[in-house]
Amino acid sequence: MPSPNRKRLKLAEMRTQAVDSLGMEPGLELELDGGEVVTVPNPMLAADGVQELLKANKVTDAAKLILGVKDHARLLKHGGHSNDVLLAWRLMEQDIAKDDKSD
Repeated sequence: MPSPNRKRLKLAEMRTQAVDSLGMEPGLELELDGGEVVTVPNPMLAADGVQELLKANKVTDAAKLILGVKDHARLLKHGGHSNDVLLAWRLMEQDIAKDDKSD
């Protein structure tokens, strides 16, 4: 039961509001060969475990966790690489860092 003095948000709503209010993109779309598209989510919206995999240099495992197994397979099938996911990830991390510095 919610506290009478607190607002309750569904996780998806909270994430959407946070991304919008911070002026961030929810993710970066990668257009692959043949017009296929996969979306790399914003690092702030990533699943638990991604940072640990990245620190352990497990690029393929991190890319699968970020995209999901199905989209990762589509990425590879249509000319992409696991490192492409991490490049997109780093670009978004830089955007987040720039926003933090401008505050």
